[in-house]
Parts: sequence; C-alpha cells; structure tokens
Amino acid sequence: MDSLDAAKLKCDKLIAAHTAAFKKGENFWRYRDDEKEHPSAVDHKVSLDPYRRESRKIMKIFKRECDLVEKASVDESFMDLGRLVLKRLDDLVPGIVQKVSEMDKQETLPPIPDDLTLETHGLIVATPDETDDKPYILDWDDVLILIGAQITHSIRQMIERELGYTTSCGVAKVKTVAKLASGFMKPDHQTIVRNNSIHPFLSNFDFTDFWSMGGKTGEYIRAKLSPPSADNIKYIRENYDLSELQEYLEDSQLAEKLYLMVRGQYAAPLSERITLKSMNSNKNIRGNAGASLKDASEWIRVFAADLVQRLAETDDENGYKTRPKTISIHFRSARDFNSPHSKQMQAPIVPFDELEETYYQCGVTLLKACETQFGKIYPLANISLTISNFEISDGLSTSIMGFVKKGTQSSAEKSLEDFKAKQEAEKALVGGTRKMKTPEVKDTLVEVRRYDDLGEGKFRCVRCGTEVEDTAEHDDFHYAIDITEQLNGADSLSSDLKKFSSKKLSYAESKMMQRSSSPSLASKRKASTPKGVVKGKKAKVEKGQSRLPF
Repeated sequence: MDSLDAAKLKCDKLIAAHTAAFKKGENFWRYRDDEKEHPSAVDHKVSLDPYRRESRKIMKIFKRECDLVEKASVDESFMDLGRLVLKRLDDLVPGIVQKVSEMDKQETLPPIPDDLTLETHGLIVATPDETDDKPYILDWDDVLILIGAQITHSIRQMIERELGYTTSCGVAKVKTVAKLASGFMKPDHQTIVRNNSIHPFLSNFDFTDFWSMGGKTGEYIRAKLSPPSADNIKYIRENYDLSELQEYLEDSQLAEKLYLMVRGQYAAPLSERITLKSMNSNKNIRGNAGASLKDASEWIRVFAADLVQRLAETDDENGYKTRPKTISIHFRSARDFNSPHSKQMQAPIVPFDELEETYYQCGVTLLKACETQFGKIYPLANISLTISNFEISDGLSTSIMGFVKKGTQSSAEKSLEDFKAKQEAEKALVGGTRKMKTPEVKDTLVEVRRYDDLGEGKFRCVRCGTEVEDTAEHDDFHYAIDITEQLNGADSLSSDLKKFSSKKLSYAESKMMQRSSSPSLASKRKASTPKGVVKGKKAKVEKGQSRLPF
C-alpha cells in the first residue's frame, strides 16, 4: 500500500480524506476535511467510532443469516456454518443427514452421488497432487467445505449490495486456519481450505501468525525450539511430538495448543457472548504534546470521552449494561521509555451521564499520584487510560451478585462518596498547579499496593502470588479464607486452600491484619505492661518521648 506522499507523486491532484479525529482537550470527535491541512498527529487522536458503527451494521447481517456469530474485533467475526451447511446438504442430497445420523460410527459413509454438482466461489487451495484448475472432490468433508463457501459468498454479496462494502473471507474447519485464510486474498475474495490442503496452505505462514502466538509468546517459543525462519510450521510439526513440546516449552497447555495449531486441528468453540475484560484508549505522544500535567490531562479528557462512547456502544450491542470496577493509568516517560509505569484505583459507580467526568477525574488523580511516586515523569512518550474488571450492572447496583455479597453495595456507595469529596481538590488541574495534598492521593490508593500491575488488566496478588483480573473479587476470597481460619482454625481449610492461609503472611502483615480485625486490640495494648518495667511503678518519660519495649 502506498503512503500518502507516494500516492501524491503518482497523482498530484489527489484529494485525500482524513478519518474522524479527537482534538487534544476536546471530548468529541469530528471530520476535519474543511480545514486547509489535515489534522496533525501531534494534537489529534484518530477515532474509530465511525468504523465501529459500520461494523455493527455488518454484524446485523451476519446474525440475520447465521445462527452463531462471534465478534473477534471491530472488523472481524467468526461464523459457525455447521447447521446451515447440513440443511443445504439435505436439500442437495435428500435424506442423507438422517441416514448418516442412524449409521454406526464405524461404518463407511455412503459414496458421493455422481450427479452432485457444486458451484464454487473463491480460491480453492490446491494440494501438491492437484496440477489442474479443477480441485478433486474426494470426501464428504470437501463437499461440506464447498457448501460453506457458497453460504459465505452469498453473505458477502448481501453486505456489498446493502452497505456497499467489500469483504474477504476464509473457509476452513477450525477458527485458526479460517482466520489466516480470511486475510489471504484481500480486499474482495475468499479462500477455501479443504482438510487435505491445510498443511500446504500453512506453509505460507510463520507460526507467529497464529492467533495468540505472536509477541512474547512467539519469542519464547522461538527461543526454546530454534525453528528456521522459513517454513517453520512444517519444521515444528515434523520435528516435535507432543511430549517433546511439553518438555521444551515447560507449559503443557501452550505445548498442546501449538501441537494442534501446526496441524490445523486446534478446534476452539465459538462464543456468541464475549466477556469484556478491558477497554483501553491510548496515545503515542509526538512533539511537545505531553510536556506537562496540563498536556497529559487534556489527553485524559479525550480518553474518558472515547471510553464512555465505546461503553455505550457495548451496552447497545450486548443488550445489557457492563461497568468496570477498576480504572488505571499507564504511561512511559521520554526520560526512561523502557520503564513503563502504572497506577490503578477502584472505579466509582455513578450514573451514566457522570461517567465521562468521573473517569477524567480518576485519571488525573492517578497521574498526580504517579508524579508523587516516580518524580519527574514529563515529557511523556505514551499515555493510556484503561478500564477493566467488568461486571453486569443495572443502574447504580454494582452487579447481579450485589444482592448476594454482603457489603458490596455499601462499599460502592462509600467509594462514590469518597471520590466526590475529593473532586473539589482536583479543580486546580487546568492551571497546572497542585493544590491537593499528596497524602490524600496516597490514602485513595493504599489498596493498589496489594497487587503488582502486570498490564493488560491483569494483576499479581502480593499475598499469594496468584494472577487475577478482578482484584475486588480476589480480596473477597482472601477475606472469606481469613474468617474461616479465625472461626474454625487453619486445620479446617482444605489442602488446596491452605496455601492462601494468613499463616503464609510475614510477621508484620499478620500483625496488621490482627490490628484491623480486632477493634479492642488498642485498649488491650494500653493495659499491658512493657517488658522491663516493674508493675506499679511509674517510669519517668519526658514529653514527646516513648519507652521502647526492650
């Protein structure tokens, strides 16, 4: 694809349209084609809202024509064609589906009728034995795949006819192969991968092209297996069996997944309802657009508006409301780009029309806390705002489980009251001066220190080392363990729960827990006699001093 500059060299009269964009400090996006110059990347951020809107229109067609659709991203979906294919097969070969369902699994399937003709649409990936233009139809599997391709061709025609968009598509027996095939013949074609042509088709790709095998996971596999740069899917398939992959990778789940993927056999089911884990709005800073707290706060204003718009779209798409329980700020300083920093806090539960301002204030509060903790963080090279740990919500209630979990509702209300009480202290934001006392920010964020932020909405519990996404739920878990232990003793815990026992805490942590769980402890301490002091005799202590218990 040509860059804009390269395209203008080919056509000097070219008029390029710019996508919708947020301007730094504004909480709305708009098209800016009326301006003399395109919006600068220094003080603008692209909005994907128009694309998400069109994506929903396409999704409606998918769901109208197919009974199981999984949305993978704003521009990609999976469709389970199984029931549609069998219905059409029964129309082509009457009675075949019923006949096969009554057969014993060890019986040989009936032969494909000689008079069965199938119109094909798209690129049919050939096997090494197929030298002519016509592929061999050798098995019922081939028939089913080709019928599936007829259905996808029909759906793609509907999208172009009704909305004017071209699409690319991949048809295969599993999601991982279909995904690779969908991008093989862009922008207006489809690729059909029969079962016997899966291995030849995979030779066009690197193992890191598989979904979830890129990034750090791909680097880890490459370091452990040392595959060649060319045709490494075949190399892994032919040189490592499952037990060897488990031994080298030291992760049985990853090993099994890779073993099946390189064979085109990793069969992951489709899910119509995808659980939302996190939502992020991000900006890579250019120029001086992140030189101060004022600059950063203006980007947070954009992020808050972007996230709330997307939250509204998600509610509309799902047919129910979801709200995050955690909000976090992530940034990289230009002073030390390789050391990312982040802070998180509980997201207050507020009415929808207050969400944008609430997220904005939370983001600024977190950023100020980062200034206090990390020192000189400006200029920024990257900054993002993330909301995570979503749960189904109804109005101001925190979740359906709020009716079951004792104290959940009151704690959410208390969080809201605490948050609103601090909003007045945040009004010094625009001027760039900090009038809010640092200790207040620290008090708000004390809970954060119980977890290490692993990024992407994941956290590691400092107490037990467990990786979690929902910190509030994990806190409830530890609370239940502690109560059980206090009432019934540590021996009452099952073997798999004893690792979470408070006895695993350090001495100081145990003392802190006792202090917080025992209201009368302070009065008991006053009545106790310090070691080394004779009871009944007053020790002389000067004002401002205290006696150490030696």
